[in-house]
Amino acid sequence: MRLDFCAVCGCKDNLHHHHWNARVLGGSDDEDNILTLCSYHHRELHGHKKKNHYKALQKVGIKKAKEKHPEKYTGRKSGAYTVNASAILHLRSQKYSYDIIAKKLKIAKSTVQNHCRQKIVDDLNKFSNKIAKKMQLKGEFDFQFSFRNNEAFGFFKLNGGRIKIDKISTNKILRKITALYKNYYLPNNDEYDKLATEFVEGWIQHKIKKLNEHK
Repeated sequence: MRLDFCAVCGCKDNLHHHHWNARVLGGSDDEDNILTLCSYHHRELHGHKKKNHYKALQKVGIKKAKEKHPEKYTGRKSGAYTVNASAILHLRSQKYSYDIIAKKLKIAKSTVQNHCRQKIVDDLNKFSNKIAKKMQLKGEFDFQFSFRNNEAFGFFKLNGGRIKIDKISTNKILRKITALYKNYYLPNNDEYDKLATEFVEGWIQHKIKKLNEHK
């Protein structure tokens, strides 16, 4: 059933309509084949690390498209670009602006921005969970970036549940890591890791202090 909230946690952000029986396998868009979930619980349902499941469905979909319209299915059009995320990040670490990177690689500025933000979110997950392990916290951080909504959000997962991290805090720490990446990543990756980890550690300690004050 389509809902305006996640059927598991009640969250109203980043909702997905999960098909119990996948459409590429013949599943319909009928209400009894659909369950509304937030992006987090949608990924949990499919199995966060089981990428082969998605690849299998993708292969089935492509095969059916070829069988149904072989004359139309020619794959990627000639001249179409593929996004080289490594090239984007390399140029960004050399302090090129989003506009210049987009012109150099002949891609949209928004594509450049999104891949840079995804890199920072990935790094934030690495740094925050490294500190969580060091501090012996019982849960783990889960920061995500939505290409569709062009926004980042984060949670702290604990005992099967999750605590949402406010957007102001999330955006603040992402801006800081973005600045560190731009200034330090290429000339000295170790320095970037060190400074970013120190900043994230201070941020986590501040968050824990605030939580304790409100107990």
